[in-house]
Parts: sequence; C-alpha cells; structure tokens
Amino acid sequence: MGEVGFFDEVAAVGNEILDVVGGSTGASDPATTTFLLRIRDVYLQLIAIHDDIANATVDVGEAESLDDAKHILKSLHHDALESVFRARRWCDELEALGHDLQRIPANIAITDRSTWDDFTNRLRQREGEVAWLYEEAMYNVISRAESATSLDELQSYVRGVSDELITQKARFDLLAKRAAALARRR
Repeated sequence: MGEVGFFDEVAAVGNEILDVVGGSTGASDPATTTFLLRIRDVYLQLIAIHDDIANATVDVGEAESLDDAKHILKSLHHDALESVFRARRWCDELEALGHDLQRIPANIAITDRSTWDDFTNRLRQREGEVAWLYEEAMYNVISRAESATSLDELQSYVRGVSDELITQKARFDLLAKRAAALARRR
C-alpha cells in the first residue's frame, strides 16, 4: 500500500462485493440492485474527490518554487477539504451513501466487513469525517511538504502520490462500471 492505502482497501472490499454478486445465480433482488447502484454512486463520488486531490498534486509537480508548492498543498488540510466538500454540496450525498451502503444485503457475504463498516461510518459523519479521512491518507504528503528543503525532492515525491491517486481513480471507475453493469443484469 502507498500513501493513500485506505482507499485501496475500500476498493478491494468493493471488488469483493461485486465478485460475490457477479457470481450469484439467485433470483433478481431489488435490494441488491439498489445497493449496486449506490456502490456505483460512492465510487463515482470518490473519483470526483480524488480528482480534486490529484489536481493539487499535479499543481505541486508544476510549481516554480518550494513556497508555491507548500502553499498549494495547504488545500489538502482538513479545513480546506471540508470547505470544498460543502461548496460542492457533497455533504448530503456522502451521508446518504453511508446510510444506504451500511446495510449489505443478506445475500452478500464478505470477509472484510470491518473496512466497509469503517468506510460507511465515516461517510455517515458527513464532510468533516471524509475530509479527515483524506487528510489522514495525505498526512505523509503534507508532512513532507512542511519539512521539505528542496522543490525537486518534494515534486518527485508528490508525482508518485499523484500516480497512485490516478491509479485509484481508474480502479474506482472500473468498480462503478461493474456495479452499474451488475445492477442492469439483475
């Protein structure tokens, strides 16, 4: 796992859920279909949030001075992220997704329930908790920025984080598409 590893865990659990649903041959279940559509929605939301974070890391990679890079990374601090979530009106959607995804339908048995429960609990606590989740995930990036003495060193490190975020966005996109396809199939 890299710098934003919790999201890799969330993707792995989502993948497990979709594998279980995709492998089931049972009758169509409206609760499962609704659950799949909400899984699609949560991954689409994570794509949008990751996109904002990735934009900041790309901007750091192109900064002309260490001070500029540090200033850009301030947008990843808790208060700044929370403000973005409110401005984009993600608060209500995150909370609703947390509630809707909290109860996994009975026909879906997964092994890593604790990660899913932690994730949905954080979503239910609205923008502040999800902003904190991102700040926790980005802690090393922020810490490294605050102690960086070289722009090149910071940019090299942040470009690696940017690559990781883009990879996670691609994984989330695939999961959203799989969830939508499985919902259509049911």
